[in-house]
Amino acid sequence: MQKDFPGWHRQKEQLHAQHQTPTFQEREIWWCSVGMNLGHEMDGKNQFYNRPVLIVRKFNPHIFSACRSRRRSSRIRIRL
Repeated sequence: MQKDFPGWHRQKEQLHAQHQTPTFQEREIWWCSVGMNLGHEMDGKNQFYNRPVLIVRKFNPHIFSACRSRRRSSRIRIRL
């Protein structure tokens, strides 16, 4: 499988140039640009390398911990 690492680097540079910080809270689901991964990890989809993530913990207005979605649906209970 051919991966488009140069395309992801161009997108990453554009995201870094944006000077707006989104307002997010714990327990929200956001579409995030997770990028192009090495090996067999799931990559982001479409030209923006997006995947839905669940915000688990907010550390400050710029940093959070999240869980990415999986390809197959599964029932996992997470106490929030």
